[in-house]
Amino acid sequence: MLWYCFWQEFYLDGIRHYLYSIIFQFTSTQVVQILHQKYKKHTLFIITNQPQKVYEEISKITNHSATQFSGTGCYQGESHTMIYSVVSRDEAKILIKKVKEADPQAFINVIKTDYINGRFYHKADY
Repeated sequence: MLWYCFWQEFYLDGIRHYLYSIIFQFTSTQVVQILHQKYKKHTLFIITNQPQKVYEEISKITNHSATQFSGTGCYQGESHTMIYSVVSRDEAKILIKKVKEADPQAFINVIKTDYINGRFYHKADY
């Protein structure tokens, strides 16, 4: 009987505390991750033949501007336009869909951005 009490006290109760600890660690990590998402930024490089339509989508969805570059493709020597913009992670997901609708032939390069300096519009948290 003494052995059973010892086993129940240290083994079963200990497992319960370990499980509570694991659940707490997982939950707190997920909450921090969700709160941190709005501060993650992505840089979009969009090569397109429809720069005005693409820029209108960027402006409408994100309230950000963009920078337009002209260039020549090395493979075929054709002229192309590249749109450069920094947006939030959530906006990037929506924007990629809209850009593909505006120009199905667009080439989109998405880069995770660690740091930006300058004026950057943040949506109000209401």
